[in-house]
Amino acid sequence: EFLAAIGVAAEPPPAAVAAHLAVLRDRWAEADHGGLAPAQLDRIAAAIYAYFGRLDDPPPAAAIADLVDGPCIWDPERKRFWLTEHAFGAPIADLFGDRRGFVPGDGDVRRGLDRLGRRGQVEAVDIAAMLAELAEGARGRPLDAATIDLALRLVRRLVDLREVEEAAADATSKAAAPVHVPTADRRLLASDRVFVGDAPWLVDRLRGAPIALLHSKVGADAIARLGIRRLSAAAREELAEAPALSGSPDKLEFCRDLARTIHHPLFAAGLRRLLVASGQVDGAVELGVLAGLKLQATDHLVTQLRIDGVDQATGVEEVAIFADDHAGVVYIGADHWDTVVVEVAAAIDRLVGGGLENLAHLEAILRTPPPEIQQLLDRRRVPRVQGDDEVVFFEDPFAERQEEEPPPATTSRAVGVERLAFVGGGEVPRVSNEVVKAAITAAVEHERDAGRKPMEMPPGTPGYDVQSGRISDPNARFIRVLGLDGGWERLPVILSSRDAAAARTFGRQYWLYVVEHARDPGRRKVQRIQDPLPRIARYALDQRWREQAERDGSGLAPQVGWIHVPEAGEPAEILAIEKVGMFTWLRVRAPGGAEERRFFKPALDRVVPEK
Repeated sequence: EFLAAIGVAAEPPPAAVAAHLAVLRDRWAEADHGGLAPAQLDRIAAAIYAYFGRLDDPPPAAAIADLVDGPCIWDPERKRFWLTEHAFGAPIADLFGDRRGFVPGDGDVRRGLDRLGRRGQVEAVDIAAMLAELAEGARGRPLDAATIDLALRLVRRLVDLREVEEAAADATSKAAAPVHVPTADRRLLASDRVFVGDAPWLVDRLRGAPIALLHSKVGADAIARLGIRRLSAAAREELAEAPALSGSPDKLEFCRDLARTIHHPLFAAGLRRLLVASGQVDGAVELGVLAGLKLQATDHLVTQLRIDGVDQATGVEEVAIFADDHAGVVYIGADHWDTVVVEVAAAIDRLVGGGLENLAHLEAILRTPPPEIQQLLDRRRVPRVQGDDEVVFFEDPFAERQEEEPPPATTSRAVGVERLAFVGGGEVPRVSNEVVKAAITAAVEHERDAGRKPMEMPPGTPGYDVQSGRISDPNARFIRVLGLDGGWERLPVILSSRDAAAARTFGRQYWLYVVEHARDPGRRKVQRIQDPLPRIARYALDQRWREQAERDGSGLAPQVGWIHVPEAGEPAEILAIEKVGMFTWLRVRAPGGAEERRFFKPALDRVVPEK
């Protein structure tokens, strides 16, 4: 009663309590903690937070301004003060490492902490701020492995949180803001300054350029959610200087021959057939634009790269081919067919609107004399267009350069691979290591005798055994060596799927060297065959293909809620479906409740519509 009579308040004012906590914070920052014991500070801090929680109204901002400008949230577990934006009322696991704190509380203590500004649940803005803090601390320098791992965890969590927030129509403006992401060179940069390195043919040209590429462990979800640009879409190639036009008769004839194929009506008919089969256009598509496509032979062709958002051109380099889509000209600096055919096919696809997802058929008809294009597409099972039979198949002297067909194979088991390769039933003959070594030695010696520089590849190199010439040389040979301990007439030659993949990759640069009598120097003969794969006339499949046949229940498209029955493994309920290009991934829940991500194999897996 006496205290009340002389005007002493029953409770101190908020400003006085805030000032007292600020004094305690400053004393704790001293070397000896200002004589404070941790347990003592635990009790005082809890009492102060409870005081702020008991107030009828939140404390005035002016009363606590000096306090909340610095660390004011005491962490009794770690014995330290946190800034209000670095302390959370919900568990944060190891999301932030030791850079943020979980400070729980009950009742008045919880309300007091919240009134001072402690965060509740972790939100996307908290993670974006943490990434920005890491980037600022690094000052553009590479980060150590532990910090990069932390940044990758933060990015994954950020993507999940933004998905939830956007679904709830919350923080949409925050979702559009750039955030810092890890780069391939272990830095943290704003996402609008980083590119997905999805174009390895460009990456090598950008070495030393001010271009940052995304860290390989940042996933596709993050790329899409954060709007990170792809290098393949952001970069464009342009002429760095006027091309030096060629006067070489061989180059000029090469370009004329290729142009005759492209301008031929039978080529246009084949291209129309491919476009219709792709579902992009109808049969009436107009391909007159092909007539305006020009092929120009050059002796010196230099291009550079322009990257969206980067002022200076970079990647100046002499190239073998450049397609100027705007001018409708393909400049060719090389005279090797397979060095340019892929780029020519891509240029044609862009010219007609980019309707082809797979250019393999288009590349094939570029390699084929026009009168044979329709037959080639028949063999490749490309459906014909109504009215195709009305195309005039006239004689074309340019296209009638047929090679003499090799003599028939002498074994009844050998099927036409233009009489070159054996595909059939029976056991694959075993070849001893001595035969293999002798065959490779013979191939290397032959290349040296021919004036080339062969290099034997390490064991296990997929698809070829000897590289003869530099990779950048269009005349280089990638050689698969097959040794026979006898003559070819009685021993088959068998190509593996890896050999076939390498042959498709290297095209006319892929060679098959069949060494007969490999261990007999007196009878040894190296048979050299260029690009054997396109010359295969037929394939034979034995009974072992039963294992690859479609199973009952396969062929159905997976649906959410259905059951996925893999070839090996337990059935599981499909929770989500993700398409990545031509592939399908499933998010499933196993009977035990565990969730996992599975790759869906249509030919081997089954899906069942009900549980």
